[in-house]
Amino acid sequence: MARRVPGMAERNTGEKNRTVIIISHNIGQIIDSDVIYVLDHGHVVQHGTPAEVYHQGGLYKDIFDASARSMNAETINKFIVSA
Repeated sequence: MARRVPGMAERNTGEKNRTVIIISHNIGQIIDSDVIYVLDHGHVVQHGTPAEVYHQGGLYKDIFDASARSMNAETINKFIVSA
């Protein structure tokens, strides 16, 4: 099923009036999300736009920074600066 989820997210990108829930450790899958929720042991520990949550520090920033090694600079800047 994990292979099908990215395809589902791609098909729904750009559509209006639709809520899509994506559960992922892959930052690239959620980078264009309006709102994200960060869960830690089943509890919401952060929420907001991806850039807002990044600037809060914490778990999400740690995951993002670890993933940033595989992203290009344009993607990283778009993400971090949009707060």
